[in-house]
Amino acid sequence: MDPESAQQLMVDVVEDATESLGGNWRVRSGPDYAEACELPDGDIGAKWTYFLTRAQTGDVSADVAELEARWRARGMALERLGTKTEPTVIGRGGDRTGAISFSVAPGLYVIQSASLCFPGNADDSS
Repeated sequence: MDPESAQQLMVDVVEDATESLGGNWRVRSGPDYAEACELPDGDIGAKWTYFLTRAQTGDVSADVAELEARWRARGMALERLGTKTEPTVIGRGGDRTGAISFSVAPGLYVIQSASLCFPGNADDSS
């Protein structure tokens, strides 16, 4: 995996999520911010992170179900935390992103994602 491909794959998953939910999303950080991660062989690599918010909620149950279906279709394992009115759904695995989460707070939707880990130094990638 090269840095550009890892970034684009992650951005595609995030854009799919934000477009399916609609509304105006604000980028808080990324998608060009890199953090350290561990490659499968144990070496240190880098991963991109992406953080967006939308200052509006919708039909939380329907929106959670929509994202869960999309992420399952991408081969991700899902975990749900939080409460029914303020859930967090985390998708891991698949071949496009290391992890993505969708969280709900009063009047706020949040999507965070980390790309697949790629060879390189996070300090050199940003």
